[in-house]
Amino acid sequence: MTLHWRRAAPGAPDAELACASVVTAAAAMAAGWLHWLGFPPIACPLRAATGIPCPTCGATHAFAALVDGHLAASFWFNPAVPIAAAVALVFVPYTFATSAFGLPRLRLDLNAAERRALKGVGWLALVALWAFLVVTTRGA
Repeated sequence: MTLHWRRAAPGAPDAELACASVVTAAAAMAAGWLHWLGFPPIACPLRAATGIPCPTCGATHAFAALVDGHLAASFWFNPAVPIAAAVALVFVPYTFATSAFGLPRLRLDLNAAERRALKGVGWLALVALWAFLVVTTRGA
């Protein structure tokens, strides 16, 4: 595993900037929807059909709680939302700054075994999130 700085290739599409722009626009639209249009109920099809929450159940409530400044409540609705928001609070300004000023980008090069291990950790985190939601939303 190596960590290094690398400049973007001239003329190459800027996927990071596109991603940061989408994240920023989606967060702004979601915050506006929650505060200006009210909070319409959204039913999870999996939970409606089986009573079992999906890994994204509670995400809208978690985002609303986060926007209102209730971090603990946000975590209990769906822990992935405040974690993703924290990552976005670092990623978006970093991406806009590196793009605007043509700065080198931080890169992490992984070999095949490290990539497999990282994928395994990701799947394990998803299963842990789902288990957390199943346990904490039982009967809710």
